Amino acid sequence: MNRKLLFFVLILFSYCGLNAQSLTTVVSKDKLLQENKVIEKVDSLKKQPENWGLLLDFMELKIQKKDTSYLKWLNNFDLDLKTLQNKDSTKSALGFAYNLNIERAKITEKGHIKRGKSISLETKGNVSFNKEVNPYNFLNTKLAFNLFRIGGGVTVTTTPNDLVYYANLRRKLATYENSEAILNAPEWREMNEKFKLKNSWILKYDFNAGLESNQDFSKKQSTLGMRLGGTLKSWNKNSLASKLNILDYPFAAFRKLTQYKGTLHSGITLPTLLFGFDYVNPTKDTLRKKSDPNLKPFPRMHFEAGFRTVLTEISSQTLFFNSSFKYFKEINASNEIKNNSFDSFSYFTAAIASSSGVYVSYSNGKLPFDRRKEAVYEIGFKYQLD
Repeated sequence: MNRKLLFFVLILFSYCGLNAQSLTTVVSKDKLLQENKVIEKVDSLKKQPENWGLLLDFMELKIQKKDTSYLKWLNNFDLDLKTLQNKDSTKSALGFAYNLNIERAKITEKGHIKRGKSISLETKGNVSFNKEVNPYNFLNTKLAFNLFRIGGGVTVTTTPNDLVYYANLRRKLATYENSEAILNAPEWREMNEKFKLKNSWILKYDFNAGLESNQDFSKKQSTLGMRLGGTLKSWNKNSLASKLNILDYPFAAFRKLTQYKGTLHSGITLPTLLFGFDYVNPTKDTLRKKSDPNLKPFPRMHFEAGFRTVLTEISSQTLFFNSSFKYFKEINASNEIKNNSFDSFSYFTAAIASSSGVYVSYSNGKLPFDRRKEAVYEIGFKYQLD
């Protein structure tokens, strides 16, 4: 799969007109290619297939090294290869979804709270080779300044003796072969008695600028906004937070029915929530222009929720259930915009995925730039460079 992905990336490079002189400079630094020169243009690689293999080997080697300066950004890159099909099964197409997130943060710790600030660049979207069968025809790129707070987890005092004691317990736990052995170990019980495990939480807010478009950029709009999001993890299955997670009730029953042996419970699967406000400038949208000839900027609020839990285990594979919901609402929209249903959009996705990356999903609704609701089925494979 590494080689297929890299082959796809190199083809993109060739169509972007990159010359091989820059590639030669990079390649020459690696011993794998000391005796092989890349010819002057990337297009000419098609005439000498042996050079493809050398370049693929080189790039794959560099991607697998997390600390290398070459292609380090790909460590935060997700690629989903998929087959798409609409509700009545009359149309299908191949496609892919991508998500690249680059973030650099500075974190300080005071007491049991970690505080941080970061700058991030995120780009994600869904591309279909038949744009008429695209359940998520919405590309979104954002540059953001983030502030966040993290708390909870294992509480350790600053007493030197306690720190040494805690380190020794962790060292002993590391000698066990699997998680089940750790949970049954006396050191684990001792750690939980001495060091209390509090609910973990994260709160994050940002100021961002972005560009939204469909896959062929025939519709696009720029945004300025802010977001507030967070999540909670309760490690005590008898806590109030765990009991309030009604979303996980049917999945917990299924895990019990299938004799799931893991330690996951409802408190660990609490959903993630995100609220946002944007000032949107629609620079290109022919359909909206019919209702708003001047394409005036407008304020918009949006809400997102994400939920992930374990279904069960089959052989060596863990099956997960993933779902997400997105909602966009224009504030003080004109009657013309409302009458044409351009003021609000909602979209729901549910998927069953295996730990190996294979998944099936169902999506229903519409997103900005969509003009009608549609239900689409997908089957695919998720590939993550980590």
